Amino acid sequence: MSFSRIAKILSVLALIAGIAWVQRLNHTGYCYVQDRHLSDEELIDVAVNRVLYYRNGLLLSRPDAGYVVYSSYSDFLAKNQNCCSVYRWRAGDRNTSRFGKGQMLSRTLGHYYVVVRVIYLNNARDEKRRFASADVAVTKCGKTGDIAVSSLTSFSR
Repeated sequence: MSFSRIAKILSVLALIAGIAWVQRLNHTGYCYVQDRHLSDEELIDVAVNRVLYYRNGLLLSRPDAGYVVYSSYSDFLAKNQNCCSVYRWRAGDRNTSRFGKGQMLSRTLGHYYVVVRVIYLNNARDEKRRFASADVAVTKCGKTGDIAVSSLTSFSR
């Protein structure tokens, strides 16, 4: 084999290895801007803050509806221990939700997000709305996207 043929083969192998490495980073949620992977705790932090922002708007529009008021992020976590789950591929039992579709292609193209499910005490007066479940889409660098909220009558932690 000639030297130029060996060089071409090695170049192709290096290119394939480089593409495979980038795809591995894309599919595991590597944030290139921060040069790291975000932890589950960091993703949960972003999602809970998004839920609190959403709830503040709700509380302002209906102040006397019996909604539980959270004074801070710490207050929220104290009242809702074990509130959150991170789903890196699909939103748990909601595999048919819009959050779970097309992730393989999106990740191949570098668009990675997870779904953080936040279950919390929502309304002290209304049994049908006693708890709420919020699915929050969070990107690999911690930006929030869509949020889907639904009411729960009960749940077990």
